[in-house]
Amino acid sequence: MKRFAAAVLPMIALLALEACAKSGGEDEAKQRLLIDRMEITDLLDNVYDNVETASTTDFDKYYLPDAVFDVNGTAYKGKQAILDYHAQVAKTSPHLKGVFHMLVDNVRVKVDGNRAATKLLFTGILAPNLTGDPTLFKHGREYDLLARQSDGSWKFAKRVIVSDASAGSDFADVERPGEDYDILKDK
Repeated sequence: MKRFAAAVLPMIALLALEACAKSGGEDEAKQRLLIDRMEITDLLDNVYDNVETASTTDFDKYYLPDAVFDVNGTAYKGKQAILDYHAQVAKTSPHLKGVFHMLVDNVRVKVDGNRAATKLLFTGILAPNLTGDPTLFKHGREYDLLARQSDGSWKFAKRVIVSDASAGSDFADVERPGEDYDILKDK
């Protein structure tokens, strides 16, 4: 039995090494995909941190110079127009009393080479005080098209925000994309 094991085990090890070598490229591609998805998810988390605090300090690093940001049917084209929009929202947003959090859920990330598409749901919750009931303040969907930069980072080429419910909203008569919207097919 020892002779059999001594003869067979090296052959099994050799076959396993060959299989690993053949699948090496596939494993590396899976690792790259996972890293890309984590980096894109981190980017989304950082953007929504800015939304919670009404901060405009970091928005500059998330967009391509010619990016498009569509908010409920109004498109802001170019990085400066997008930054101006965020600055205006920070100035004119009602100063909410209590604690406001934006929850991001059902994040889907599809990476295809140097571009990626995301789809997510967002829900804004306002808690006016510690003992009162929290209020659903806004809810909607986001669709993103991202491009990988030469340094490997990701930036928005296009963002589409769709409010499905918003307290005090003036979006009631705005035509919004349906649940089947696909940013990859949008022109």
